Amino acid sequence: MLISFENISIGYNGKPLLEGLSFDIAAGDKLALKGESGSGKTSLLNVVTGFVRPTSGRMLLHNEESNQDNIRALRRQIAYLPQQINFSDYDVKGFLELPFTFSANKSIRPDREKIMELFAFLGLKPGLIDNTMQDVSGGEKQRIALVSCLLLERQILLLDEPVSALDDASKKLVMDYLFSQKELTIISASHDADWVTRCNKVINLHQPSSWKQ
Repeated sequence: MLISFENISIGYNGKPLLEGLSFDIAAGDKLALKGESGSGKTSLLNVVTGFVRPTSGRMLLHNEESNQDNIRALRRQIAYLPQQINFSDYDVKGFLELPFTFSANKSIRPDREKIMELFAFLGLKPGLIDNTMQDVSGGEKQRIALVSCLLLERQILLLDEPVSALDDASKKLVMDYLFSQKELTIISASHDADWVTRCNKVINLHQPSSWKQ
């Protein structure tokens, strides 16, 4: 199994948010965390990254328990698209190049052809790469951020509300592309009914007594 959550509980300031959650994610699964705001969706994504530590239970990746000693190595297998990103200081080209300025990613620096290929799949015009981020729409920013994650070519993609800023046509392009990537494991938090329907696994955080796999 690629990822296992074993009896995970999360709490803040002494108040429980999630209790006793267990489920498995196989390689290639497309999983949606479904629930109202504040139900713990983003917190679960951050358990995977190691930025939130459960109050009890454990998460395993490739049967190895996530801990302070190995979390950096585990993160190298993950790309994360949060719901809120600060774009203000970048142009599009600079934003896409930023992850590859870090030593861990320099060896996989993408060429322009690969970027343009992803732009085409996600319905982005080639000329956008020369724009500033202030000059592109919210939906374009969301897809550009997704391109940045995909360029890392990680095995696991974490997405927080990945289609929230997209119109129907753009949303279909994004979903058609992502769900066609059979070897890519996606763990997402989403309110979007179309997105959730396309996922092969859904966990409804409204129903802690009957986790749906």
